[in-house]
Amino acid sequence: MTFEGQQARGRAAILEKFTTLGFTTIQRAITVIDSQPLYDGSIQVMVLGQLKTDEDPINPFSQVFILRPNNQGSFFIGNEIFRLSLHNN
Repeated sequence: MTFEGQQARGRAAILEKFTTLGFTTIQRAITVIDSQPLYDGSIQVMVLGQLKTDEDPINPFSQVFILRPNNQGSFFIGNEIFRLSLHNN
C-alpha cells in the first residue's frame, strides 16, 4: 500500500500505518468509481471523492487499487495507492 507517498508492505506494516494516522473520526463522500477488468481476472478500481478527518477541512482524494481473485471465489486487495489531492498555492 502507498499512502501519501509512503509505502507499507505486508499486513503488519499496513495495520501499523492505519493505527498511526493520528485522527479519530473520518467521513467520506464518493464522487465516482471507475473499474476495469485486467487480463488475469483482476479488477483495477479508481475512486475519486472527498475526505474529512476530525475537525480538519474537507479534502479531495484519489485512490487506485487492484482486486485480485483468490481460490475461494472472492477477491483481495493486491495493491493500493491513496493520495489526498492537495495543491500548494
